[in-house]
Amino acid sequence: MLKTVFSNDFSFSEDDAKSLYLEAIANYRNEYEVELEEAFSDSNISWKNMLLNSGNEVFDAATEDEAKNFVLKMLYEPVFTNV
Repeated sequence: MLKTVFSNDFSFSEDDAKSLYLEAIANYRNEYEVELEEAFSDSNISWKNMLLNSGNEVFDAATEDEAKNFVLKMLYEPVFTNV
């Protein structure tokens, strides 16, 4: 999802990106819920690296907390609040 819907290469608005994301995962929602819960439970994840690396240019966060909050807002909350 990061490479497609949320990539800087596409200039989707925040709301459009979230809508496309939810449409794309509709058939795999349970798997995404599990993956997101596991990711947020893992203290070793580099959220900054997840969002900005050679394969993804999504968001250049200044801190790990800023990156984590971005993922929370864009990936986690849409899945768990749009049930």
